[in-house]
Amino acid sequence: GVLSDGTNGHILALSVKGGFTLVLTNTNSAYSGGITIAGSNSTLSVNDVRELGSGGTISLSGGGSGATPTLLITDNMTFSRNIILLNTGGATAGNSQTINVSGGKTFTVGGVISSSGSTGAQSLQLTGAGNLILNTPATYNGSTTLSGGGTLQMGTANALPQTQTVLFSGTGGTLDLAGNSTTVGRLQSAAGVTTALVTNSINSAVNLNITDELQGDSATTRWAGTIQDGAGGAVAVHFNNANGGNVGWLLGTANDYIGGTFMDAGNPLHITADLSLGRAPVAPNTTIGSLFLANGSSLNADASLALNA
Repeated sequence: GVLSDGTNGHILALSVKGGFTLVLTNTNSAYSGGITIAGSNSTLSVNDVRELGSGGTISLSGGGSGATPTLLITDNMTFSRNIILLNTGGATAGNSQTINVSGGKTFTVGGVISSSGSTGAQSLQLTGAGNLILNTPATYNGSTTLSGGGTLQMGTANALPQTQTVLFSGTGGTLDLAGNSTTVGRLQSAAGVTTALVTNSINSAVNLNITDELQGDSATTRWAGTIQDGAGGAVAVHFNNANGGNVGWLLGTANDYIGGTFMDAGNPLHITADLSLGRAPVAPNTTIGSLFLANGSSLNADASLALNA
């Protein structure tokens, strides 16, 4: 059937809750009151952006109990309005609201993804093997998790919250900078993650700024992912933790970026594998890229390291 606003100014809002799944298939929907998906295992499935109505926001409401409401995207679409990660439960427990994009499909968000409600971090999890593109800087106050093998693409500079964690878990996924310099707090790979890749698909040089730590599943385990230039321009990796601390960033795998590694401030950089600092622009007689140490920064190496002028 058709979902639409009523007469005399009556506005229809759609709510999915109680752990049910609602599948929308009618593209003639004309309701403008927005959508709320609330509670664990509550899912709204759509295959055309017109099914999401003509106005209002999408609210993924966890209720403050660690709940995971899901927006399931089964076809390519662009959504220009805002998405809110909402806590209405009054509890301090955070929530991990989910956007699941089916494999081979792309969901482009043009509006702001923000958080609202009482205390507790409101986090975003990307599941499914599809692509999520963020075209506007997000402002939600929790982490971002890639867990289904999909791709999270930056459609603008600093599309992710600049002080929060990006976590790769489960089958992981790809963070595609797509020609946009990006700042994150912590870049982290969970134990047993299948894929944790940061790449740049657009032919434009970018900076990846990490203001907290680059680590594995704890502060003393190494990053299990890879940072690379991809098919695009050079990636330069900047570490800048002005707060200091006892544990440095841990680079444990061979990386393939040529933009250089910059220790702008803060903790020591700890490497445990050859090529942890990226690939040199010129291959003969070199094994790593450029390293820049600001005053007060240092390098700890568990592997042999040759420095060439």
